[in-house]
Amino acid sequence: KKQFLELEEEKNLQILALESDLEKTKKQFLELEEAKNSQIFALESDLKKAKEQFLEKNSQITLALESDLEKTKKQFLELEEEKNSRILALESDLEKTKKQFLELEAELEKTKRQFTELSEIE
Repeated sequence: KKQFLELEEEKNLQILALESDLEKTKKQFLELEEAKNSQIFALESDLKKAKEQFLEKNSQITLALESDLEKTKKQFLELEEEKNSRILALESDLEKTKKQFLELEAELEKTKRQFTELSEIE
């Protein structure tokens, strides 16, 4: 009977030790779970900040590109207008030059006729 009581006491001590180990393990698990959740929260927070920064930077880049595009369009239209204006001026100059050429050609023909008439008179 004494041996049985000793075995019973040893069994109870082992049970108490196992229960204590179980409590420590539970506590460690909860601490690890809390640390994990804290890290997840921090990572989610960092991700949210990074996403906000990305969206802000993306928005700034988009606005800058749109502004550059508008400036480029405006410059293109100004250059197109200048080109058309120059073309009109050149066409006008060409018409004047043609008119002068025709006038000079007519003057030359007149001079030739006069010269021919003078030659025939002599």
